[in-house]
Amino acid sequence: MRDSRAPVAAAAATGASPRPRPLSPDPSHPLTRTLAPALRSSYSAFGAEPNAEQHLCNLMQGVGMMAQHGVPMGAAACEALIRRYVFARERLPPAPLVSAAVACAHVGAKVKGGALVGGHYRELLSEVVKRRSDLETHGLVNALYSMVLARAYEPAELAALNGALVTRTPSEAQLAFACWSNANLGFDIEAVGGLREWMHAHIAARIGSLSTVNMLTVGWSLAVFGGPPPREIFGPDGPYWERVEAGLMSGGAQRKAAAAGSAAGDAADAAHNAAGKADKGQLVDAGDFMTQAQLVSLWCAEHGLAPSLSPRALSACADGMRASVRRIQQESVAETELMVALSAAFPATQGHVLECGYSVDVRVTVEEGRHVLFEFDGPVHFNGTPPRPNGATVLKRRLLRSLGHTLVVVPYWEWDRVRTLSAAEQRAYLYQAMLRELDGREGAPAGEALAQ
Repeated sequence: MRDSRAPVAAAAATGASPRPRPLSPDPSHPLTRTLAPALRSSYSAFGAEPNAEQHLCNLMQGVGMMAQHGVPMGAAACEALIRRYVFARERLPPAPLVSAAVACAHVGAKVKGGALVGGHYRELLSEVVKRRSDLETHGLVNALYSMVLARAYEPAELAALNGALVTRTPSEAQLAFACWSNANLGFDIEAVGGLREWMHAHIAARIGSLSTVNMLTVGWSLAVFGGPPPREIFGPDGPYWERVEAGLMSGGAQRKAAAAGSAAGDAADAAHNAAGKADKGQLVDAGDFMTQAQLVSLWCAEHGLAPSLSPRALSACADGMRASVRRIQQESVAETELMVALSAAFPATQGHVLECGYSVDVRVTVEEGRHVLFEFDGPVHFNGTPPRPNGATVLKRRLLRSLGHTLVVVPYWEWDRVRTLSAAEQRAYLYQAMLRELDGREGAPAGEALAQ
């Protein structure tokens, strides 16, 4: 197999830098027209000016921005440009180095053929981690963000960046982004001494002034990390629920809800409007508002801490999450295959929405009043190699089980193998998976039907 980095090695031997091929972004895209002059200027400056590396940074950031917004570009040209960046990584100042990693992750995630850049991203990130003590706080947070984009990280590297982060005082946006990135990656925050305490202390000190977006972000992130909710934030006298209540049921929306007898629709309007005022024009999707609040309330209930919300607001959160889930539900081929295999033995429903607000791929009734939930988790549910569940997946599994549901998770790599087997063998696999979940509870009196 051809070594895609051979030109870099050859250039290093001669002291020259490999020149990237011209990019070919879609000329009709508005972003291309906006960035094209700057891109041409930066490209022509390579090798001609002392600050050529800064021109390279400008060009790479433009490429990353176009990739982020889905502008079609040639993968080969992008890879050649990234190779040039990798070659220069040891000479780049810390801030442009992090920008390179973020842009590289954008390209890898968005550009067709972007898998070519995976190894190059690893090289850039390794250099970032090596120089983490030289990074500003925003540089450390952006490095975490690049890992989310790339969906690839080593736990030791993530721990190293977080170890540097806990010595800093973040801005509110940096705090929210750091929490979100770690939660999204499914990182075990206990792996870094003091990280949980760092997050709790800064959130508690600023919860009253956080924007609505950042408040929802840190609440969801702490729910993903698990453990007892800090009472100074989520307890009866904590400010989190005061702000949620105000966002859901403020002003005229509360009066309209009472008059119409419908909390969910009017509370959605209230959440949307209140969020817009709190964030000075930055609107929060009403469905997201209620979904995030509902997930945090489930986390608090998991630890016996009742959310300090009125019955109407609690109902609005659950209703809003269920409505949002139904709006975005999509059935995959694998989910349908699960449904076919399971429905041959049990009454089953596909895309079932639970009272708590979550939906599950398939719910089977093993006997009257007793159900087992099946979830097919495809590649988007995982990060890294070997695959590690992302934060949303970790939270969903934990909360469903804490609510007393029997949950069987079928990861994609297992179903890729099982789907090639006979129908009887597929049912036997699912039966054994269900028995593992039921083991130690009440047994599986009706489960043998799957094995027939």
